[in-house]
Amino acid sequence: MLHQSFIALRWDKTSFPAEATLSRFENRGRVFHTLILRNVDEQLASEQRIHSLDGAGRGGFADQRPGDRSPRRESRSHAGRNGE
Repeated sequence: MLHQSFIALRWDKTSFPAEATLSRFENRGRVFHTLILRNVDEQLASEQRIHSLDGAGRGGFADQRPGDRSPRRESRSHAGRNGE
C-alpha cells in the first residue's frame, strides 16, 4: 500500500489538498489495483483551528491531565467577609 499527500486539480483548474492511497491485491489469480483519492481541505482547516486554540488560554484542554475533559477552574475561597 502506498499513501501520498499532494495538491490535486479539479475540472475547473482550481486546486485542493489531497491524499491518495494506492493498493494492490490478488483474487483468483488476477491482480487488481485500487486508488482512493480524498479531498483533505476540511481536515487540514480543522487541524489548523485546533492548533490555533491549543494553549490559547481560552478554556482549552492543553493544561489538563490526560482523560480530563472538563475545563479547569481556579479554586475560589468559600470564606465569608470575616474569614468565616
